[in-house]
Amino acid sequence: MRPAIPGSSLATTHAMPLMIAAFCLLWSSAFAVAKLALADCPPLLLLTARFLLAGGLMLTVAVVDGAPWRVSRRDVLVLAVLGVANNALYLGLNYIGMRSISAGLSALIISANPVLTVVLAAVFLNERMTWRKTAGLLLGIGGVAFIVQGRISGRIDDPVGVAFTVAALVSLVGGTILFKRLQPNGGLWVGNGVQNLAGGLALAQALAVARLVRLPDSGHNDWLGAMTLRHWNELLAPF
Repeated sequence: MRPAIPGSSLATTHAMPLMIAAFCLLWSSAFAVAKLALADCPPLLLLTARFLLAGGLMLTVAVVDGAPWRVSRRDVLVLAVLGVANNALYLGLNYIGMRSISAGLSALIISANPVLTVVLAAVFLNERMTWRKTAGLLLGIGGVAFIVQGRISGRIDDPVGVAFTVAALVSLVGGTILFKRLQPNGGLWVGNGVQNLAGGLALAQALAVARLVRLPDSGHNDWLGAMTLRHWNELLAPF
């Protein structure tokens, strides 16, 4: 047994606030960077390239680093499903929505994921719903609803873009619940590599299908009646 290093636990405790602050900074800044990238590249094409490149790089690092590949067929299947939910659907819907709403509003909506996770965890994971969780839930939902309603009524942001972003939030939370319930093996590099590859391949298929269903005579397709023409064209923007 490896002896405990004196002070290591204390050092980790002291570094925790800095680690949390660094995570929040990196996570929140990603929305602004994505908004800039979307000005020059269609969302699904951007994400397809990103996921395939990241997945290939992570699995390469796993091979070079000698990381254990202790994954069963079940693990691979679960990781692939999580990759579709947490990567392809979440960021795909989020990036499409972000083309017509601000990066700040997108980050605000997605930041409500702990609130929604608490609700679904109580339903599907039998986690206890305390009064503090309930109070936090009501405050979180109320705050986000207040800001979103003001932005929509003031015609600052597009309600269809907000709907895409809310759908992205639901997908992210659903993936989180699935991960907690199914608990696949895979480790850092292999697990994330499989998820990124699955997300990239799913988006590649979505792009191929979108190209097939696009009407050549009019340049668009309105078979999704609830979706506005502009947002449907954004889905097909890579073509």
